[in-house]
Amino acid sequence: MAKTGRPKKPTAMLKYEETYREDRAGRRADTEITLPVKSIDCPVTITNERAINAFNATIPSLCQLNLISIQDLPELELAFLALQEVYLIQDDLSEARSKRLTDKNRDTIDNLNKSLMRSIKMTDTLLQRFAMSPVGRTNIVFEAAKIKEIRSVVDEVIGV
Repeated sequence: MAKTGRPKKPTAMLKYEETYREDRAGRRADTEITLPVKSIDCPVTITNERAINAFNATIPSLCQLNLISIQDLPELELAFLALQEVYLIQDDLSEARSKRLTDKNRDTIDNLNKSLMRSIKMTDTLLQRFAMSPVGRTNIVFEAAKIKEIRSVVDEVIGV
């Protein structure tokens, strides 16, 4: 039977947002011992420049907040490979649309649109496991910047 409803937030995200409750989230599989990752280089399998930029714009902030662990790395790479596929299909689609419209070209555009929708759904599903909807990514990057600013002010006041 398929699961219904929205996916659950990872335990690390609940702890970060200070909404973690042992009685509700204590028995989840992701509460097991995790080893946080301090920094991740973009995997070599990701070659598209836009996918690399998306990786570098979001993942360092998640690492800084200890929201990415070693166990997440294979799934994270898969998510950004799916995002890379989305970008490649978008490039092919814009190239196909720039050509003169024929029956063959129309079929190609239809097939690319279908592939694009499948890839977007897969990317969205994978990234939501890391609470990385577009709004979530924006909030996390903003929060990380705010934390960094607060730490620098505290260090300045303390004189470290």
